[in-house]
Parts: sequence; structure tokens; C-alpha cells
Amino acid sequence: MSIVTRPLLFLVPLLHAFAAPPAQVRFATFNTSLYRDSLGALFVELSNPASANVKVKKVAEIIQRAAPDVLLVNEFDWDPQTDSQGRTTVDLFHDHFLAVSQNGQAALNFAYRYTAKPNTGFSPRDKNEDGLITAADTGGVLVDFNNNGQKVTTAGTREYGDDCFGFGEFRGKYGMAVYSKFPIQTSAVRTFRRFLWKDIPGALLPDISSTPAPQDWHDTTELGVFRISSKSHWDVPIDLGGGIIAHFLCAHPTPPTFDGSEDRNGKRNHDEIRFWADYIDPARSTYHRDDAGNSGGLPVATRFVLAGDYNADPSRGESIAGAARQFTGHPFIDNTVVPSASLFGSASTNTASFSGGLRVDYVLPSRAGFSIAAAGVFWPPAGHALATLASEASDHRLVWIDLRPNPEIAEAVAGLSAAGENGAVRIAFRASPGYAYTLQETADLILGPWQPVPGAVVNVAGDFSAAVTVAASAPGFRFFRIAAAFIP
Repeated sequence: MSIVTRPLLFLVPLLHAFAAPPAQVRFATFNTSLYRDSLGALFVELSNPASANVKVKKVAEIIQRAAPDVLLVNEFDWDPQTDSQGRTTVDLFHDHFLAVSQNGQAALNFAYRYTAKPNTGFSPRDKNEDGLITAADTGGVLVDFNNNGQKVTTAGTREYGDDCFGFGEFRGKYGMAVYSKFPIQTSAVRTFRRFLWKDIPGALLPDISSTPAPQDWHDTTELGVFRISSKSHWDVPIDLGGGIIAHFLCAHPTPPTFDGSEDRNGKRNHDEIRFWADYIDPARSTYHRDDAGNSGGLPVATRFVLAGDYNADPSRGESIAGAARQFTGHPFIDNTVVPSASLFGSASTNTASFSGGLRVDYVLPSRAGFSIAAAGVFWPPAGHALATLASEASDHRLVWIDLRPNPEIAEAVAGLSAAGENGAVRIAFRASPGYAYTLQETADLILGPWQPVPGAVVNVAGDFSAAVTVAASAPGFRFFRIAAAFIP
């Protein structure tokens, strides 16, 4: 007898108080270029929609046309200040633009939103990272991250940005935000903003080629404070219903340019991508430690969706060779469908207009727990009625993917065992809420077919201990397996 634990759909429902997850969820990412030249400027602009830059409305219209259920926005200035109603820039963009019809499109309602402080514009020289000051605090560590001989402490210049954890002429520039129609498990969000670059095993730390010492672009003091995330890395759990959680893994690595022969930005870009590539593999995530001090990455067979502008094309551009392929060749990522502009009659998979067109924006699902229904890039070609809408909104294009949540046996069944009992076989396991179960059998383990066992009812107790008894039968081998499906 063999017990095969694979997820299959079946017809016998069990009654639990857990509704099934939606049949399909659209995840998207969009580098909106909603950054401004000074601290607080975006807040003021979004507070006054009548006088806002027309590009804001174009960005909102594109999002409305794509109609995602879960969206990551890149290059959206972080700002902790609030208006009289307690709304931040994330709320103002929603209330004044996304929730208001743009050019006749259906308004959107994202009841759940998340943002957090990025590394852009912040430096170890700052004692207090939470304020809105533009001048440097006193008492911090002065650094010269770009090795130009100056330790710049006054905000507002490129040199200042170069001496920050992540490039930004002021605190919060080029931030990120998540909008979701499904609940965000805010208390379970993991951020890795403070993780040090040097703590990645085998990190590609930059080197001064004219000196014999290896990886010495940053001195010991700088390596002791320099962070891997140019913005941040967020693991944002999204509750899709039915007990199904999707980990929305968000980031925006630095462009692999604006440096010299040391390639410090190219190497950082590579390792920012590697950080997530390792995080989703339990065998490689032993070094991860979040900002709350919790260690490790995602367990095996966890549902996730990687999203963001990763500034790396799988085969072109200035990124380190293989940087993007850490995702596109990853065994735990489903790359069977590459988003393209096919809905606009184009086979192009580019997502950004610079450098002759590159694929740098990604929405990548886990192989576990999802199947891909469709995917696309919002890129109308020249001559299309929507071409200027896209080109004038941003130098990036919105990327989306439609995913169907699938039952995963690793989530639905635990501790599976079988034992003889008075000539019969009793199969027991630990069930999970939100699933229905049936027992299937076959006489041929290789060829099947698998059929429900007549009269075999899987009984699930209130504590979710489950068992089913198989009566004695005629001589010969029989093979059994437990099948699980979402409760409709």
C-alpha cells in the first residue's frame, strides 16, 4: 500500500467556516515615477488634485485600466506627514485619484494599503531617522560612500544622495507602496531595510582595482553600516481568503549604473536580487534576519509573488550578467508565462523604454500554490489611441499577472499515517481549515486511473484531526491517496 499526497480536485465537500479564496487574483507592479524634487512636494500635490501634475492622473488611469487586485507602486515618495484626516501620500493618491474615475474608467477601491520608510535619503550620520528635517543630524557616523573625498551632510544634492544608504536627495525619495483589495496582515509584515550588505555570504562587495586589498571600496566603518537594500525589501502577507496567504515580496534595487569601474551599483543590484532569490529557498535563507530580529526565509511550498522594478534585464542592459536570471531561472519561481504586450498586438516583453527597451519590471509567482491564467504589459504601440497615455505617464510600464490559487497538499495535510485495524486500513492525518478531503485509490500506481473510494468518508473533527477507514478487499495491491480542494 502506498499513500500518495498530491493535490487533486474532488466533489465531496466538508463544512467549515472558511470560504474559498477567489478563483483568480490580479497582481501588478508599476514604477510610476511619482517622485518629486523636494521633501513634502508630492504630499502637497496629492492634497490638491485640481492642481496636480497631469501625469498623476495618467498614472491613475493606467492603474484603473489594468484593474489589479494587489499592486506595488515604485518611485512613490515616502512621507510620514498626514493631513487633518490622518491621510498620508499613499491615502491621498488613493482617495483623490484611484478612487475617482479617470477619463471614464471605473474607480478602484483598495481598502488595504501599506508603506514603510525606505533607505533613500537616509544615512548613518542621522541620529533620528523619523523626522522630516532636511539638514543632517549631529552625532552620527560620517561616511563617504561614493569615495569622492567629501562627506556631504546637506540634503538636496546628488552628492548628498550618494552618501546615503540608498540614493535620494532627500529622505524618502523613490519610496514604495502597496495597494490591496485583500487584507494585508500588517502585524506579520517583515522588512529588511537595515540588513547589512556584508552579511550576505559571498557578497559582491565593490573593489578598488588599484589596491591589492580585496573588496575595499568601502572601509571597515562603512561596511559596518552599509545596507543591501537601496530602498527596502518587504515581505507583505496578503490574505486571499480561505486561510490562503500570498507573500507579496516587494523591492526596487538600485540601477546598475551611475558608478565607475568598481561597479558598486551593478554589484549591489545583483545582490539585492539575490537577497530574494535566497529568501524563497529554505536551503539558502539561513542568513536572513529582518528588522525585528527574526531569522530565516520562507518555508518550502509557500505561496509568494515577487514584484517590483529590479533594474535588470535577463539578457541585455548594464546589469551584471545573470543578475535577473537569479529570478528567471529559479526552480521555485514559475516563469512559464512571460508578460508581454500581446493584448495590444505586440510580442514585446519589454517593460521600460530606456536603453532601447528592457525587461526590468517583474511580477513572478511561486510554482507552489498558483497557476498562471494570463499576464501582460500595459504598452500600447505607437499609433494606438493609448500610446501617449503610457509614454507620458512613466518611462516604465505596468506589468500584471492573473493567478489562480491552487490547493497545496503540504498546507492541507500533515502527519499522514496508515495502520492496519481489524483487517481494514485506517488512514489518519491533521487537516486544515478551508479544505475538503476525499480518499482516492488505484490498482496501478504508475498508470492509474485514480478513483474515489466508494463509501470512504473522511471525518474531520473539531480540532481538525482527520481519519478515514478503508474496508478489507479482495487480494491484490491497492494504492491510496488523500486529495484536497478548497471549500467552495
